[in-house]
Amino acid sequence: MPVCTEDSTPSSNKKSNRVIGVFQDVTRQRRAEMESQHKSTWVRQVGHEIRNPLAATWTMVNLLLEMDISPEIRDMLETIRTSNDTLLSLINSILGKLFFTMRNPLVGWSGVSKFNPISFGEQPPTDLSKLEAGEMNLESIPFDLRAQIEDSLDLMAPQAHKKRLRVGGLVEEDVPRLLKGDALRLRQIVINLFTNSVKFTKTGSVVVHVQLDDSASPAPAETSEGEERVSLKFMVVDTGIGIAADNIPKLFREFAQAESNTSRMYGGTGLGLSIVRRLVHMMHGEVGITSVPNKGSTFWFTATFSLPNIDDLERGSLSELVAPPSLSLSSSWIIILSEWDGMRNIVANALKSIGGTVTQSADIIGKVEELKIKSEHPAAVPDLIVLDVWDEKYASLIPDLAEFVPLVIVAPREKRDTLKELFVPGKVTMVPDPVKMRRIQEDAVALVRVTKEGVPAAGHYAPPMSLARAKKEVPMNMQKDEPVFKVMLVEDNPINQKAVSKLLQNILGSPPIVANDGQMCLDLLEETYKDPAVGLPDLIFMDVCMPVMDG
Repeated sequence: MPVCTEDSTPSSNKKSNRVIGVFQDVTRQRRAEMESQHKSTWVRQVGHEIRNPLAATWTMVNLLLEMDISPEIRDMLETIRTSNDTLLSLINSILGKLFFTMRNPLVGWSGVSKFNPISFGEQPPTDLSKLEAGEMNLESIPFDLRAQIEDSLDLMAPQAHKKRLRVGGLVEEDVPRLLKGDALRLRQIVINLFTNSVKFTKTGSVVVHVQLDDSASPAPAETSEGEERVSLKFMVVDTGIGIAADNIPKLFREFAQAESNTSRMYGGTGLGLSIVRRLVHMMHGEVGITSVPNKGSTFWFTATFSLPNIDDLERGSLSELVAPPSLSLSSSWIIILSEWDGMRNIVANALKSIGGTVTQSADIIGKVEELKIKSEHPAAVPDLIVLDVWDEKYASLIPDLAEFVPLVIVAPREKRDTLKELFVPGKVTMVPDPVKMRRIQEDAVALVRVTKEGVPAAGHYAPPMSLARAKKEVPMNMQKDEPVFKVMLVEDNPINQKAVSKLLQNILGSPPIVANDGQMCLDLLEETYKDPAVGLPDLIFMDVCMPVMDG
C-alpha cells in the first residue's frame, strides 16, 4: 500500500515514502475447516442412518392404513404416524444445527462467530437460534385444526393418564375446520403449554379449548394475496397448583421459572414458555395466563390464520383434508353419562354439531337405574348412551344397559384389553379417551342406524375407500393392453428394502428387482441387458449412501 507524506501529493512522477503491508494469519481457521470436513461427513452418515428406520416406519404405517382395519387400529396407527413425523422434525432440527456447527467451526451454538461478532454463513436451522436472530419463517400450508389439536392430545395423553389426569380438547362449532398457516409450530405451542400444565397438575384435568377471538384488535380482513383471515383464541385450562400474581411476569422469560425451587421439584429449563411467546408473536398474537393459587391456571394465546381459497382446492392441496360424507343424528336422542363435566361438554359439542338432541348427567348410577325402570316404554329410552368408564366400577353397568340401548363406551386406550369382552358389534363399541370428534360422530351414527334402520354394522362407521386403495383394485400394469412396468430398487438397508418393495408392489402390482449396493446394481443390469427375455428396468430407485459402491 503506497503512502505519501503530508506535504506531498501522489503522482506518477513521484516515489512513495514507505509501504505498509497488512497480513492476516488464517492458519487456525483453515485448520479448523479441514478438521470439520471429516466431522461433517460423519454427521451426514449419522443423519442417513437415523432417518432410515423412521422412513421405513412411515412407509409401513401408511401401507397398513391402506388396509381394511378396525377404527381402533387405525387410530393407533395414525398416532404412530404423528409421533414419527414429530420425531423426524426434531431430528432434522438437531442434525441441521450440528451440521452447521461442523461446517462453520469458528461459529458457536448461538450462530455468532467466536472471532467476529458478525456471524458468517447461513443461520442454523433450530428454533431458539432462528428466533433469536429473527430469521424463522412460518409456513402457510392448509391444515385441519381439529386434527392438529387431537393429534397433540394423543401424543400427550399417556403422560397425563399416568398421573390419573383427565384430558380433552374442545374446538367450538363456529371455528373453521380448515386453516392455512404453520401447523407444526401451532402444535409445538400447544404441546409446550399442555406439557407445562400436566407437569404442575397433580389431580383433576387439563383441557385445550379453541374459540373465535372476539377481542382481537382490528386487522385487515384479507391478506395481500386476497385470502380471508380469522383470529382464534387457544386456552389450556388445568386444575394444578396455580401461580401467585407476583410470579406471573417471570414465566415467559428465558431460563426463568415462577419460583427458584421449581426446577428441582418439577424439572424443566424455563425455555419452553419463552419459545411459545416468540412463536405466538410471529403468528400476530398475544400470550398470557390467568391463575389462582391451589386452584389452577389457564394459559391462553391468540393467533391469526388465513382461510384456504379456491386456488388451494384447485391445486389439490386440500385433497387429504376434504371431509368424508356428512353424518347426521337428526331426530336422535343421546344421553351422555360422565362424572367429568369436561367429557360431557366435549361429547355434547360433537354430537350436537350433527343434529343430535343431547341430555347430560353426572349421576351415572342414578340415571342408569331410572332408565332400567323406564326401559319397557320405548319413548322413554334414548337412541344412544355415551358412557364414560374412566372409573372402572362403571364397566359393570354395560351388560344391563346393552340389553335395551346401544352404547358408546369412552375409556383410555390402556383399558381396552380389560373391556373388549364387553364389545358387541352393532350394539356396544368403544371410543378412546381423549375423544376425537369425527370418531365419536361416526360410531354414534353407525349404532343409531343399526337400531333405527336395521342396517348391519360392525359397530363403527365405515369410512369410504381411499383413492389409492381404489386404484389398486385394477393396477395399471395388470391391464391386458398395458406393458409390464419394471422397476429396480438399489438399497442396502434390509428394513428399507422391505418397506419400499412393498410400497412399489402395491403401486405397480409386481415386486421390484432388488440390489444391495451399487456394484450389485451394475451386475444385475449387465445380466438383464444380455437376456432379451428379461430386459432392462424402466426405472431405478437408487440410495446414495451404500457400502461397496454407493449411489
